[in-house]
Amino acid sequence: QASLDLFYGYVIGGASPECEELQKFSGTWGLSFNWNPGLLTLYAGVEQIYLHYKMPKSLVGVFPENSFLSEVKAGVKFEL
Repeated sequence: QASLDLFYGYVIGGASPECEELQKFSGTWGLSFNWNPGLLTLYAGVEQIYLHYKMPKSLVGVFPENSFLSEVKAGVKFEL
């Protein structure tokens, strides 16, 4: 099983005072199934992420107040 996340960027300056007042709540729930018939493993799943932002008035409209992100996962893993 392998996973790779890559991010490269520059930050100029720090967070503004308005961004420091930004509050975020998130929750994740999901369901996955694994089946192992010998040398390989099959898996499938779904996951949903809920995000809620409480923003100062100067940042309203930058982020949606509530959002849902959904993922569908499927894969095969071989064991040697």
